[in-house]
Amino acid sequence: MKAWIGVVLRGAIVWLVPLVVSFGFYTPTLELVTSYALFKSVMVVVLTGTLLLVNLVRPPLGVAPWVAALVYLAVNLALDLLVVVPMARLTVGAYIEQIALVYVIIPALTWAMLSRRAPVAVAAGG
Repeated sequence: MKAWIGVVLRGAIVWLVPLVVSFGFYTPTLELVTSYALFKSVMVVVLTGTLLLVNLVRPPLGVAPWVAALVYLAVNLALDLLVVVPMARLTVGAYIEQIALVYVIIPALTWAMLSRRAPVAVAAGG
């Protein structure tokens, strides 16, 4: 049970960090203050960096890599549908087109990172 809570919390962190960073690109009236292309590029970099940190600093233990990958994806999609879609006044179609397709990064990168993680033996004396 503890492993599942950790995976869900990591998924929430992967969602929350880009959301918080995105606030810096919008006015209080939800107007973008930079080009959409720059905003989108920064969000992809922030999402990727967050995934790297979440999976490398404290990798989830006790669940298969593909399970962690799918849980992260599910958490991000669910939170987006509950928060981002209404806040940005997006239709589900517009959400899929503008945001959700980028989330292919989440399971792909998570699975690739976690499935290749193995303990490294350290030889005595270098």
